[in-house]
Amino acid sequence: MKLFVSYSRDDTGFVYELVKELRDKVDHNAWIDRELSGGQLWWDTILDNIEACACVIIFLTPLSIASAYCAAELSYALALRKVILPLLLKRCDLPQALREIQYIDISSLSLNEAFLRCAQALIRIERDLLLRRGYESQIRPPRPPRPMAEVDTPENISELFTDAAKAANANNIALAESLYQKVMKADSEGLGKLAAERLALMSRQRDRATAYIPIVRLAELGDIEGAKVLWQNYAQKYGTDYDPNHYLTTLFSTKGLQETTPPTPTIETYVRDYQVQTGLIFSPPQHIQTHPEGPSMPPQDVGTAFAEPAMLLQSVQVDQTHPARGSVPQAREETQPPPTQEMVSHKGGKPMRLIPASQFIYGNGEFGELPDFYIDTWPVTNEEYRQFLVENNFKAPSTWRGGSFPSEKADHPVTGVSWHEAMAYAKWAGKRLPAAAEWEKAARGKDGRRYPWGDSFDIQRCNTAESSRGKRDTTTPVMQYLTSASVYGVLDMAGNVWEWTLDEVKPRGMGRHDQETKRVLKGGSWKTPRGSADCAAYTSAWPTEQFDDIGFRCVQSKIELANPGER
Repeated sequence: MKLFVSYSRDDTGFVYELVKELRDKVDHNAWIDRELSGGQLWWDTILDNIEACACVIIFLTPLSIASAYCAAELSYALALRKVILPLLLKRCDLPQALREIQYIDISSLSLNEAFLRCAQALIRIERDLLLRRGYESQIRPPRPPRPMAEVDTPENISELFTDAAKAANANNIALAESLYQKVMKADSEGLGKLAAERLALMSRQRDRATAYIPIVRLAELGDIEGAKVLWQNYAQKYGTDYDPNHYLTTLFSTKGLQETTPPTPTIETYVRDYQVQTGLIFSPPQHIQTHPEGPSMPPQDVGTAFAEPAMLLQSVQVDQTHPARGSVPQAREETQPPPTQEMVSHKGGKPMRLIPASQFIYGNGEFGELPDFYIDTWPVTNEEYRQFLVENNFKAPSTWRGGSFPSEKADHPVTGVSWHEAMAYAKWAGKRLPAAAEWEKAARGKDGRRYPWGDSFDIQRCNTAESSRGKRDTTTPVMQYLTSASVYGVLDMAGNVWEWTLDEVKPRGMGRHDQETKRVLKGGSWKTPRGSADCAAYTSAWPTEQFDDIGFRCVQSKIELANPGER
């Protein structure tokens, strides 16, 4: 079905990702204005595509509602009696013309969840169009003129600031953010600085409320010890002012909360030990400056709507029903795991982290359970893969030039390696590739956090398309983002490179790969947007494919350690 996509420039990354999903997975012909080319009459081309489409998808945000261009596109689509599918990407007041049309709220959904909801709606729309429940107008209305350039400077900035403050007090956060942003554009010095402070405060309050939710979830499940651990981390970062469930008094005594939590061992400790033991000196961590988010490349195939990945390990026990109260284990991982949870593998002395047996949250809130296993602390590096090639008759990765890698990339993750080659390396190292569930638990802990470090995206903790903004289109050292470690101390699990897993994805249709099945990839990469770094997100690739943003790491279970011949 031919689609037209209307959106504002504040969320291009997510929009581009979702459009690619609709094209690749369900074969919709979605047109978006980034396809405009030089020499075209751009406004006429936009109107041509509105006329030619069967459905108009509108991404609703405060900026899109305020955009004269988006308003003109919507008005013309309604005049043509096009089917409209509104997607609420950020909280905002709906325009009058859309208040009779049911929207889909994707503001809190992952990319995969948003794709599923959108794809289901488009199936119904396409069916209704085939049943002739909706028609295009047979009489073309006059084309709207190109909107005038938008001017954001208000006549009275102080009134605009006052309106923003009133909206914030009324809890109309989307409107308040939009108005404060206009104040900043119109008066970057005076009230604009105060507006920036208010926006920062609102952002912190949103992050605080988001961090509070897992505490509520665990407390309701009866995991009081787990809720206490989360509360302590929450209180240290945000204080105790926001506590609607009164956990200050119900989980702890006041005295207990005031006690200072002793510092835990840092990841730098065992990183230095590894460097001393092996002589392999990694590049020092470099802190990336925060940049405004901009256009980014979509992931190849994040998520799959029509086939869930099959868990290959017999030891993975998944219970998709909600567990009874008190059934979640009472122990909870520390922010930094103690040194006793580390193991050094016999090949190259690489450290691995213990992921202890427990129930955990994965996917879209499902519960599973895994036995103890160890996982590589970081992905396999170029130098580590070179050691494998010295002892085995395999070709160098497709990304190495002249059969070798640049010396400055010794500590970067190896890329250009197929699934079969990754499997061969794992066997040589006495390990195996992880199941998707194992990878996800090692990344997000057992409390179902969105990113390894928490629930809020942080551009300074990972290498995604937003991190470089065209200044660094490549991988980064595996230890560059030490603050991104998961609760188990596992590094580089968000961005940098997608990582191969054992799990299969059944493709739709047949093709040149009809004798194989795709394999699940986890983690996102340096060339994909922030949504791909979500621990629950995944993509897939054929086992023979080699890309410059796909790598891998290995795991080993305690059973395999005890019986190495049974691997």
